Amino acid sequence: MKHTDHGKIKSYLFVVFVCMMIFGCTKSENSILKDVSGVWRAEKDGTMITINCDEKMTLFAMGDLVIETSLGDIDKDNSTVNFKVSFKGKPDIITVKQLWDKEHKKFNLTITFPGGIQDNLSFVRKISSDDLNKFKNSQSAEKKLSEFTPDIKESNPTTQSSSVDESYVEKTGICEGLDISITSENLECLDRKYNVADEELNKVYKQLMSTLEDSKKSSLKKEQMSWIKEKESKCETAGKEVEGGSLEPVLIKDCFLQMTEKRLEYLKKVK
Repeated sequence: MKHTDHGKIKSYLFVVFVCMMIFGCTKSENSILKDVSGVWRAEKDGTMITINCDEKMTLFAMGDLVIETSLGDIDKDNSTVNFKVSFKGKPDIITVKQLWDKEHKKFNLTITFPGGIQDNLSFVRKISSDDLNKFKNSQSAEKKLSEFTPDIKESNPTTQSSSVDESYVEKTGICEGLDISITSENLECLDRKYNVADEELNKVYKQLMSTLEDSKKSSLKKEQMSWIKEKESKCETAGKEVEGGSLEPVLIKDCFLQMTEKRLEYLKKVK
């Protein structure tokens, strides 16, 4: 065989190998997307979650509510699919993972929401054309995941919101030893953060009251009492959209934390 023919064969085999690798990866990714597409039931509160991933439509819905999302990274080695969402005004992800049985014949899903909330999903049925048509017609009602939490605003118009990531309570180790992917431990973490923020808020408030004139003291005291009532009222109903579900206590505690942090930042700026 001539040397040039040998070279052509090697080049041909290399091209075939590359094509097989590309096709194999694409096929594997498409297989995962096909597997996770369907109507699933959340274990903790029974919510129906609809997932569809194909060339026509990427869909993620909780009940009849369509969540604004797009397809993210696909990890075929770990059998996970990420969906890009907006949570509290910041980009985040929802992760869906396949959990196979020992024989690798059947699987369920686990789903991890922003904030580490995790649940198991059991398969209900495949998506029908009627499902897709229903959700296509409801695209105008598409919402961001963050809209499950209330729009918390301070009663004082001069109040400026502060990011949780930049807040006073975000200290290294404050939730050390806790796994926030477990609901009970995530709630414990929120409690720890709230207690720190509330303690600092009371400290700043007392210091401020000790430096103000009597007229300003009276005004600040009334304002503080009004804020406390507003906080209690808003946060008691913060999880109404998911009432009875595992997210409800998380949203309530997160509401108390956020409002306390914002109030703390406001009081620090009062003169």
